[in-house]
Amino acid sequence: MNNWNEGTIETSSIPGESVTDNSGETVTNNADAIVDQSELYGFERKTDNGTDYYLALRDFGGHYASEGRYVSKVVDLLAKVRARISISFNYEGESCAYAIYITMSDNMTTWSESVPFSSGEYECRCFKIIFVLANMDTNNSGKLIYLQSRSTVRLFEQRGNDVNVNQSLVIAFDRPFYAKVNIQVIAQGLKYARVVSKSLTSFTVEVRNDSSGTLTSGTVDWVAKGY
Repeated sequence: MNNWNEGTIETSSIPGESVTDNSGETVTNNADAIVDQSELYGFERKTDNGTDYYLALRDFGGHYASEGRYVSKVVDLLAKVRARISISFNYEGESCAYAIYITMSDNMTTWSESVPFSSGEYECRCFKIIFVLANMDTNNSGKLIYLQSRSTVRLFEQRGNDVNVNQSLVIAFDRPFYAKVNIQVIAQGLKYARVVSKSLTSFTVEVRNDSSGTLTSGTVDWVAKGY
């Protein structure tokens, strides 16, 4: 049985802030897509407040750029996990249209091809958001006002009930975890269970007699939680 745990870890919009969920797990937030001036294409910075990005005015004929492309800073989720990613943004322009893309990496070195973004679940270590503002009439300008991402990393739970164990058993997860697996096993009757090894794909459990501590057969229930 697999399900998302109701306790979630959500990254805040304040860079560097840490948030803690009910289990005491702490994650440092890096989810705010702050503008990196070196990665702006076709935009120029508005100097009075430092927040808006206008389509640049071209020298030839006084026309504005036909396209502005903004690449966010890297959002690091600290490990490869399943994360629900959403964004909020605002732009202005009488004759502008936009497209949003995402590129992802498992190691912060090799990046995927950018694909159209839609809010939903992604599996990655880190990602960048690419916002493209297309100008249909270069006599007019447009501006990107802000772009911000939000990542929600949720504990994933798998469980098994009434599993027969003949002294020891390797139990494989239906769906591999990516990080931080915690396993609880309970033996039925006058016996106890012990996890002797675990990985992101499986774990090994032993059943022992309560009084003698010797290996024996038994029935166990187990729950595994992780990311």
